[in-house]
Amino acid sequence: MSELIVALNTVGDLTVSGISTATLETRLHRLAAAVRAAVDEVEQVNDVTRLHHEVASYCYLSATVVELFSADLDEQTLRHLGEPEHQPRLESLATARRALALEPLLSWSLITTFRKQENMHTPMQ
Repeated sequence: MSELIVALNTVGDLTVSGISTATLETRLHRLAAAVRAAVDEVEQVNDVTRLHHEVASYCYLSATVVELFSADLDEQTLRHLGEPEHQPRLESLATARRALALEPLLSWSLITTFRKQENMHTPMQ
């Protein structure tokens, strides 16, 4: 973004009468390159942010599965999870897993909904 600010400050006034076509073209090319660099920088930040969301959602899903199917899992809880009314909940957890790479924030939301339905602790969002 700083390259764009520098370019805007150094390309000069593009509306000056009598400016040569070559000078105008050079300034516009410099400005276009700075805009493209700024866009690339924003896209890289967005990619990193998206990766952070994906990793956080993966950890959240993993913690949920570990907590749900821990060594403390008893037969009563297992039967409880196998009841028909729990099938959509478990399916939502599977959907959350599939959504990780495509929509990590949707995945986070699905996991949170599942955890609330199962009376599991949910972190602040």
